Amino acid sequence: MGPEDGGSSAGVPARYGRSCTNCSRAKCKCVLNPATNVCQRCSRLGKECQPMTATRKRAAKKTNASRTAQLEEKLDDLVSILRASQNANPQSIPAGESPAFTGSQALTSRLDSLAAAATSSTSPGMPSSIPQAFDPASTAHGTPTSSTPPDINETYQLPEPTPAEAEIYLKKFRDWLPNFPFMVLPHDVTAESLRKERPFLWLCIMNITTMSCPQNAILKERVRQEIAQRVIVNNERNMDVLLGLICYLAWATMSSGPGTRPFIIMYSQIATAIIYELSLSRAPIEEQYFTICFKVWGGRPPAPKMRSMEERRAVLALWFLTSVMASFIGKMETLRWTPHMEDCLKVLERDCEHPSDEILVTFVRYQQVAEEAQKLLLQDVMGETGQTPTHVFKKGMLAKIQEIQENIPPGLMPSNVLRMQMLGTEVQVHSVGLFLQSIPTHQRIESMFGCLKAVREWYEIFLSVPLLEIPGSPFSVYVQLSQVQVALYRLTTSEDPAWDKDFVRNTADMLALLDQTIELFGQLNAAYPFKVTEGEDTLFDKACKIMKNIRISWEPALSRHLGGIPTPNSQSQGQIMPNPVPPVDTGLPLHPVFNLPDPNTMNFGDMTWMSDVFGPWEF
Repeated sequence: MGPEDGGSSAGVPARYGRSCTNCSRAKCKCVLNPATNVCQRCSRLGKECQPMTATRKRAAKKTNASRTAQLEEKLDDLVSILRASQNANPQSIPAGESPAFTGSQALTSRLDSLAAAATSSTSPGMPSSIPQAFDPASTAHGTPTSSTPPDINETYQLPEPTPAEAEIYLKKFRDWLPNFPFMVLPHDVTAESLRKERPFLWLCIMNITTMSCPQNAILKERVRQEIAQRVIVNNERNMDVLLGLICYLAWATMSSGPGTRPFIIMYSQIATAIIYELSLSRAPIEEQYFTICFKVWGGRPPAPKMRSMEERRAVLALWFLTSVMASFIGKMETLRWTPHMEDCLKVLERDCEHPSDEILVTFVRYQQVAEEAQKLLLQDVMGETGQTPTHVFKKGMLAKIQEIQENIPPGLMPSNVLRMQMLGTEVQVHSVGLFLQSIPTHQRIESMFGCLKAVREWYEIFLSVPLLEIPGSPFSVYVQLSQVQVALYRLTTSEDPAWDKDFVRNTADMLALLDQTIELFGQLNAAYPFKVTEGEDTLFDKACKIMKNIRISWEPALSRHLGGIPTPNSQSQGQIMPNPVPPVDTGLPLHPVFNLPDPNTMNFGDMTWMSDVFGPWEF
């Protein structure tokens, strides 16, 4: 053994970070000789032993606060750049087209949400560098705690409502829901939780309740895109899509108007297809029977499904909507009524899981009578012979209406919408065979008097509804408005010698009622102010102009049949009639507006002729 090896036992290993340069490079253990301060390896190899001068430094650990601050700064810069570019280069939207949900708007919204998420992860004491449009703090129910509501003048051009606005719009929808209770919305459900659980329903609710016309147009396009992607492309069949479509159709008025692409028929049929796909119109045992018959490969049949109350409400609500819309549009069929749907109606009526179930049952019961009246009216128009005269069924239908009224629970106060539904049904029943000469004179005059009385009561309720409640009226109310107008027009212009026109004029002056309706729609603009872009009309502006054109087009015929005699509602300081007002420019071609059909040949059941009066108002 050499002297170097013999001295290894006396060597001292170098401390961490104190190895010589040669041993460090060779990644060998450095053993120092205490006497010479030279390592044994360098001494053995004859190399110069130089200790390392540099020491290893640990990088400073970044805190979560610094990383969050950097992320916020980058997101703030990106959002600012995008907003500046949008303000500098606004995209013009062609007239008659709805603005699309552009990619830049989507990216801006996405960055806003990311910035909000980054802000929420900061510590309580750290200030946020991102400006917020609302106070993110919320109560236990998820509603904003800030007492200052969001300013729509700053948010009306956003592609969707802010979280604070969404809570306000959901509360508004909750107030509208009793007018057509197709679902039960618990009080603890917030807009945020609803968006997570049922995003399509949330989107439809925001669409019909938004106070911004530009935002309404963007959301309408998003609804179309969602339906196309989820139902057609992804083949989704669930209650979220079904309830969203029912909500959208029930308040279709808030998403319709001149220039809107038609959607009533298409959305109704898509909802009907989902009903069939989910087998909601059939009893669960019936679905199980077909499953067993066609599974020839054997196996244990699936257990019968349990029908939920939510599914029962949905199928009954869709039947109601398709029945109402079929009577108005005349291009579609009502969802077929099945024995299982009758069972659903009885279960809702018997169990009454929620107080609103009684209201929905009453709506459907009235519409069943109206559906029967519509079929009889169609027979009158088609002139079908060889069948029992339609007017003989009138007494039975009126008895059904009376029975429905008597079966309303004492504690249930019928809403204005429900009362109008009853009177609108009564108008249609009285209109069956109303102008057929084959009916005995006393029966015909009795039906005309009953129809006139129901029209008058319907208008009294409609004109007495508080202004703030009218926007929440479902689409069925506006269908009834058109049907009631047609009935009163026919009663006023009837050539029946036994009919007292002075009595009609004194009971329901049609021109005066049209004036009151026009005034009502005009007042709605102040009571329910929409935020619009410059030069754009609100929904109620358009409705007011259309009603004015209807009055102008009907006034010559009404004056001719009334002989120009002043009416109690039209007398003003000795003047017989006010000076005629020139037609209102609705931005639509007016040449077909004044071409009304002969009142004796008008089809009361087929409302397609009303499109000539309304102009191209697409549903």
